[in-house]
Amino acid sequence: MSHLSLDRRVSPNTVDSYARDLTLLGRFAAGEHRGVETLDRRALEAAVRQLMAEGRSPRSVARAVACFRGFYRFLVVAGHLPNNPADDLRAPRAWKTLPKFLSEEEVDRLLDAPDVSQPGGIRDRALIEVLYATGLRVSELVNLKPQDVNLESGYLTTTGKGRKQRLVPLGDEAASWVTRYLNEARPLLVKKRASPRLFVNLRAGTGLTRVGFWKILKAHG
Repeated sequence: MSHLSLDRRVSPNTVDSYARDLTLLGRFAAGEHRGVETLDRRALEAAVRQLMAEGRSPRSVARAVACFRGFYRFLVVAGHLPNNPADDLRAPRAWKTLPKFLSEEEVDRLLDAPDVSQPGGIRDRALIEVLYATGLRVSELVNLKPQDVNLESGYLTTTGKGRKQRLVPLGDEAASWVTRYLNEARPLLVKKRASPRLFVNLRAGTGLTRVGFWKILKAHG
């Protein structure tokens, strides 16, 4: 927890949420008569299934999965474990209940619409994947900066109302597309402007606006 509160400088509420998630993991391990450091991939999958069976929201479960990944990664870095059993642990999509005006079929069509052979299409796919995986407000989405995304740990940091920061699980698919966008598309779109925003316009290379986002969504819808 000190790593989050000091090194990452996240809000106390976020630290509290991660502490609760680790407490849940500890209770699960105790129920299995094991220590948390002895849990393997299969046991962690069972822990995730238990959280879902308890009726927790997909977003809460996704946050817990991101917490587990980060926790075991820390144990590996600290030399307590040889490898991370949660390295590719998958989280449920956090947007399954959001937004209600799109059906699952419509979401799939929207995700498949961008031409990912082009930089703009890669940007659009990454943009929609992040929205789908996180359920961010559009204003939060377009204000993201590259340093807000922790691809290694699978979460992003967003600043909401009152300038409060929170950690949001990203999900494997969204993280994969953001990685591709950062490596293949964004350098071509930014050009010489060095925009501080994660998602940028095609022509000017400046930060994407809310209006620009809705134009993209409309073009692919």
